Amino acid sequence: ISSSGIIENPMNELSNNFTDYTDLGVHGYNQLFKAKRYGKWFLLKGLKPEFREMPLYLSLMAKEFELSIALDHPNIVNTVETRHDPKIGDCIVMEYVDGLTLKEFAKTRHSQPVYHQIVMELLDAMRYYHGKQLIHCDLKPSNILITRNGNHVKIIDFGLSDNDTFAIFKD
Repeated sequence: ISSSGIIENPMNELSNNFTDYTDLGVHGYNQLFKAKRYGKWFLLKGLKPEFREMPLYLSLMAKEFELSIALDHPNIVNTVETRHDPKIGDCIVMEYVDGLTLKEFAKTRHSQPVYHQIVMELLDAMRYYHGKQLIHCDLKPSNILITRNGNHVKIIDFGLSDNDTFAIFKD
């Protein structure tokens, strides 16, 4: 009780549901959305509607989640959870990175120390996931984000990544 009356439990007002969806487009068989939960932005990576019920694509999404959830490095996008979202179906929830792809970033001039930092962070992240016996298989400028705050590297899109555990998807 306070001087102004009984304080309701503010935890009851917090919701695990996402709001403020922004469609970020289609990439291959995936559809990406930016959405807000607890006042924070997240990236939701789901399947395009025509792939949402297909076991192969659901298995590929599960593989991506299993490989990426084990990664914990400041220069690799953070994977949070999987969930069934009422708007987009099954999806992987990841940290939202406010940044540019390396391809976009490289269109403007930057100082030598900035480029040096980017190369060192990229190599450190690669050393980390290779140490976990993981290969990215799709590392390219469009799968490397550079943050707007500090020009830090964030490697994204482990959808084609691989290790020896997933031999069933290999020829």
